[in-house]
Amino acid sequence: PTATHYRQLIAALYQKNAVELSDILSQGLDLSLIVPDGGHTSALVALAMIQDHDSEDYTVAKDTRPLKYPSPNTCLTFLILQAKADPNILPPKQQPTTMIGLAVALGNQALVNLLLGAGAEVHPEAAMVPPLIIAVLNQDRNNVRTLLGARADPWRSVHVGALLDRPWSKWAFSGQEPVCAVQVAAAQSSSCACTATLINELVPQDEVGVNWISPQRQPVISVLSEQATILLSRAIKDYQQYNGPHKTRFG
Repeated sequence: PTATHYRQLIAALYQKNAVELSDILSQGLDLSLIVPDGGHTSALVALAMIQDHDSEDYTVAKDTRPLKYPSPNTCLTFLILQAKADPNILPPKQQPTTMIGLAVALGNQALVNLLLGAGAEVHPEAAMVPPLIIAVLNQDRNNVRTLLGARADPWRSVHVGALLDRPWSKWAFSGQEPVCAVQVAAAQSSSCACTATLINELVPQDEVGVNWISPQRQPVISVLSEQATILLSRAIKDYQQYNGPHKTRFG
């Protein structure tokens, strides 16, 4: 796409005009290029997702051509992905937010399913916080189930300091102590829906009924140190106070 095409795509996305977006992309535009003239493709993917998630109505087209999408609330993202945009694309930031992480942070299951279906990695290496932990912080049981079904590892750990709104490096050793989704769920509440979901679906089965993570391979969850427990409690409190469900800082 040229710089003009890029500006047209941005305008159509801002207007939430799926017909106009489809017309522009139908010119044979290939969005597999990460940095086309005029901008960065990650901006197109992220803007499409945010606009699809927004509650405002889509622009009504002047014509009445029937357009069909997998979900009526993901049409912009669907069109961008159909134009070969990479669902695993990263914005040019020092600590980039992955597209799957953004979808989970928004609490939008339709977008999560669309990205996974397009090949989004459930464990993106660039993610500062795994998507499953974001879903647990959201107490989003549906996306927890979706990610577990896509083989998200509930034992995958991250430095506890990464969950804070402050750089974890300031917290010395305690901030570097690993914590996984199971521990985050348990720290929120032993009776919350996400904790029950993680316990009930902790060992998913493949299509022939064979456990993909055997109990022998599951690492034993060590008890967090007192300092790490304090940091985790502070992270959860800050998250609930300043972000609230589906309004996370991951983005």
